[in-house]
Amino acid sequence: MIFMITTNEQFNVILPHLYGNGSMNNFAGWSLEKDVFSLGKRDFKTFLGTKKFETPIITISENTTIFWVGYDGDNVIALSNDEKFSKLSSVISTLPKDINFTIVECSE
Repeated sequence: MIFMITTNEQFNVILPHLYGNGSMNNFAGWSLEKDVFSLGKRDFKTFLGTKKFETPIITISENTTIFWVGYDGDNVIALSNDEKFSKLSSVISTLPKDINFTIVECSE
């Protein structure tokens, strides 16, 4: 399902559902400002060879930020190429004081 959330109140209503689905190892993600999600068939290697499965597809263009609830609801992962999130210090300063975070460097 795709929802357009425009207020904090709406986000507060949907977040428990996102978290609940992510905790059950379902894909539960959201983006800021753009709809970047679709479903499509992709090839995956299995023990029995390569098979096509329907999977979420994320198309990242310029100034895109996405979040998803990690497996078992242990974390929320954020990926962004938006300039306003380019400095780690500015992102960290927006988090509530009781949030624990880990910095993981990714390569292209």
